[in-house]
Amino acid sequence: MKMKKGTTLIELMVALVVIGIGLVAVISFLYASWKDWYISKELKSLQEDMDLACLTIKAVCEEANYYEIQDIIEGSSPEAGRKIYVRYTDEDDNNVWEKSFYKQGSNLVMEDIKNGGQDIVIRTLDNLYFIDASDEDTEISNTIKTYIKVAKSGKAFENQFYVKVRNK
Repeated sequence: MKMKKGTTLIELMVALVVIGIGLVAVISFLYASWKDWYISKELKSLQEDMDLACLTIKAVCEEANYYEIQDIIEGSSPEAGRKIYVRYTDEDDNNVWEKSFYKQGSNLVMEDIKNGGQDIVIRTLDNLYFIDASDEDTEISNTIKTYIKVAKSGKAFENQFYVKVRNK
């Protein structure tokens, strides 16, 4: 019997199976890479929002010479408030600036009371409250303890930090 040129049906099927396995492996790798990149992008975005919110609150509050924690959460001990009012006055007691930070929906709002207007600092705020740190520790004065939580798509970051009001 003489051999015919070409491929047999079995050889063709084996080649197709090998190609199929290779394609599945490549597609699985690409999908896993895309998924990791997408999750990393969301986490990076949340970290950026957390940094922006914390640094904005810190920068404004530490330059103030007066602060008042408002919108007290009922039953909190020590007293915690959802809003903080801060201002800076010059030597002649003239208001140089007045600002307020609070949560509005999922936004962190910085309100410019003296000049009017509001700025949305971030749009991923989940929780925010302020505590006068001297209520927790009597050796600490002119210090604000801030708790903040940002969240998006099931991912969340929490942070708490202290701000020393330097000009008080």
